[in-house]
Amino acid sequence: MSSIDLIIIVLFLIFSAGLGVYLGKYNKTTSDYFLGGRNLSWPMVMLSIVATETSVLTFVSIPGLAYREDWRFLSLALGFILGRVLVSVFLLGDYMQTGVTSIYEFLGKRFGYLVQRIASGIFLITRVLADGIRFLATAVIIQAVTGWSLSMSLLIIGTTTTIYTIFGGLRSVVWVDSFQFGLYLLGGVIVVGTCLSHIGGQYFTIFSSLINEGKTQIFHFTEITDSWMIGNAVIGGMFLSVASHGTDHMMVQRVLGTGNLKTARKALIGSGFLVFFQFLLFLLAGSLM
Repeated sequence: MSSIDLIIIVLFLIFSAGLGVYLGKYNKTTSDYFLGGRNLSWPMVMLSIVATETSVLTFVSIPGLAYREDWRFLSLALGFILGRVLVSVFLLGDYMQTGVTSIYEFLGKRFGYLVQRIASGIFLITRVLADGIRFLATAVIIQAVTGWSLSMSLLIIGTTTTIYTIFGGLRSVVWVDSFQFGLYLLGGVIVVGTCLSHIGGQYFTIFSSLINEGKTQIFHFTEITDSWMIGNAVIGGMFLSVASHGTDHMMVQRVLGTGNLKTARKALIGSGFLVFFQFLLFLLAGSLM
């Protein structure tokens, strides 16, 4: 890795932490801190949602699936869109109307304190386990790129994230998420562009070959026991999206920050279509490799 690469990484980390400290000056109330003042723009929230559900494992697994198999993952993404539509229609109205600060406050008002505590406890445990894996995977990549030790990579990433989250609150998190989304999506575009540049203008031939070999197949009309059968994939994606984007604190909190039902629905449903495009880009990158 060249010195310029290292400088870019360090500047990005400083920028993220500095942005959190700067935006922290706008936090005058608990609503400002936990909900961004309930006036976050829906495009920013939409980008933040997609960035939040994307990790380093996404970059590795989805292109790898396209390289090894085909584009079947998009059938799951169709279920993601459907699930977010259902959440927007049947759940968001109640969330926004009650004016709660978190999804678990809503559960407490609707079902009682015990349910609130159990649900929040389950979230904390599962989030620590799941994000711990993602955290470690990210640190491994940083270690490989920079040459830093694994412990140092974990410390730097953790410290940076903690600073902009604690000082800036939700507004800072959404801004940093949106910036990160733009960076990694640009990276995906660069990968696809680099692959195409090595083809030498034989685009039609390459894509015809991918289609003929079934490498771009999305829908699988197979036995019902096949997890990638069209019905299973779409329905599975739908239920997964309803669970994650309808009850998960990290997702719902961002939507609550928009302040009203109309913009909340735009952010949530829009994130479904955006993540579909993101997966398509990553799958294309894997197919071209």
